[in-house]
Amino acid sequence: MEDVALAVEALAGEYEEIMADVASYDAYLENVDRIEAFYEKAVEDTARLCLVLRERSANYAALALRSDASGDAAYDSLEGLYDSIYEDAFERVYDEIYDGIFDDMYDSLYDGVLKGAYKSVPYDQWSNVVSEEYSWWSDARSDVYSEWSDARSDVYGLWSDLRGDVY
Repeated sequence: MEDVALAVEALAGEYEEIMADVASYDAYLENVDRIEAFYEKAVEDTARLCLVLRERSANYAALALRSDASGDAAYDSLEGLYDSIYEDAFERVYDEIYDGIFDDMYDSLYDGVLKGAYKSVPYDQWSNVVSEEYSWWSDARSDVYSEWSDARSDVYGLWSDLRGDVY
């Protein structure tokens, strides 16, 4: 789905831009506001994308159930909703945002730049920065999962109910 591809590419591009500027602990500190804003944006973009996928599902269902379609044709047509939206589109969101960008951020920041500064920064300062980073990452990743899971469940429910109705 083009909507998913564009959203994922845009978010991945923003991630790459930030990471290009964050190669050290000091650079992390200089970009901490951008990093926090990115986490917030990733959650907002995922929520918006999940809303679009819900809307696409409703539109797909309306087309599949058009008045001139037989019950068998409508039933079969609804399989496309399952395949293209429930499986493919939501799988891409999960794989590329939740498992992709967020895992990469953890590796690059928490387990990379920040872990590397452990011995060169006073422990109390380092600990506060690392804790804050982990909290942002964990909260945002959890929120992304929640948005994804709720929307995917809604689409499955729609698909299942409609197939039951036309069967």
